[in-house]
Amino acid sequence: RARRARRLAVEFTRNLLAHESKMTDWKTSIVGDIVDLVHRNGGNIVFFDVPLSTPFKRVLTTPTQAQNILEFRGQASAWDALVLIPQVQYTDDDLPDLWHSRHDLAERYTSALADGWTRAVPANWESGSSSRTCSGR
Repeated sequence: RARRARRLAVEFTRNLLAHESKMTDWKTSIVGDIVDLVHRNGGNIVFFDVPLSTPFKRVLTTPTQAQNILEFRGQASAWDALVLIPQVQYTDDDLPDLWHSRHDLAERYTSALADGWTRAVPANWESGSSSRTCSGR
């Protein structure tokens, strides 16, 4: 099964690369709708990077996707949302099917995410006081 899932991941990401597109407006995306819903109900938003295998990382390294990421980070700031980027060392061996992590990576990642969260979130998180990007260890 893992071998088949790995092949699917490679095919899927090749298709993504062949049909990549620029995000036109984050404010009118489904993500924007979710942010609006959360804000209307008094909540705050946190976005975070997750461990990705090499094929999925490759999708994010194109000039188009690099621009999408830059624009997303700007929009996240406008939404007063945190963006956490936990720093965890891993290889594709830690993602045996290239989609899902082994338990060891999940534990290390979760710990790094929690560390980043405790450093980044203000004690009294209020709208307007939280927008920043934070790299974990």
